[in-house]
Amino acid sequence: MIKNQVIPTSSQVAIVTLFIVFFAVLFSLANTIYSNYQYDQKIKQFEVENKRLEQQNKLKLYEYLRTGLRLVLEKEKKETMNQINPGEQVIVLHNDDRNKELFTPPPSTSNPREEQAELYKDKSNPEKWYHYFFDT
Repeated sequence: MIKNQVIPTSSQVAIVTLFIVFFAVLFSLANTIYSNYQYDQKIKQFEVENKRLEQQNKLKLYEYLRTGLRLVLEKEKKETMNQINPGEQVIVLHNDDRNKELFTPPPSTSNPREEQAELYKDKSNPEKWYHYFFDT
């Protein structure tokens, strides 16, 4: 007759502990794999968004260059062939003394910083600090 063998308790505790550790490691591995999967999905999403934005930028650049080229050609036509668009008025400014006063600011008679520097020029450093803090 074969008797039922009883496994000692220390062995039972060791086996249960190993199963718990195994399942903890397995859970951690599954969690890491799922996180990596989510990151990969986000990366793919960003790549698709990046491609869409690149296409959009190319279209905007094309429109910008086309508009700029159109404006340059229009300017050349106006300068060389004296063409104007309907509704536009031509104003010619000659480069002579009559127009200088339109584009040059009037000369300044005095500079406030220079005047202030002249005020404190002969004063000592403590007097300058006194005026800085207490003089209004």
